[in-house]
Amino acid sequence: MAAIETKRASFRLPKPKLGWALFLDVDGTLIDLAATPDAVTVPPSLVPVLSAARKKLDGALAIVSGRTITAIDRIVSPLELPCAGEHGAALRLPDGSLDA
Repeated sequence: MAAIETKRASFRLPKPKLGWALFLDVDGTLIDLAATPDAVTVPPSLVPVLSAARKKLDGALAIVSGRTITAIDRIVSPLELPCAGEHGAALRLPDGSLDA
């Protein structure tokens, strides 16, 4: 099991199993909320942690957000992850294709 430490808590993740996928929300989960969407601060550890999680899950990691896919990409750059933006109205599939 991998240990995860954040400013708020330390916990152990269960060992990933075949068929598992991890869907992560952006605002209030991966990054703290801010007064406006453009005022968020992206922790320097975010991209390395997401990259490691994606590798550990054999790519089965996706981002979900009310933000646009372009806005998600700015937050997780240089990663290009599968994602559901605009509350699911826009999708980037694991192969990189867009479905909007």
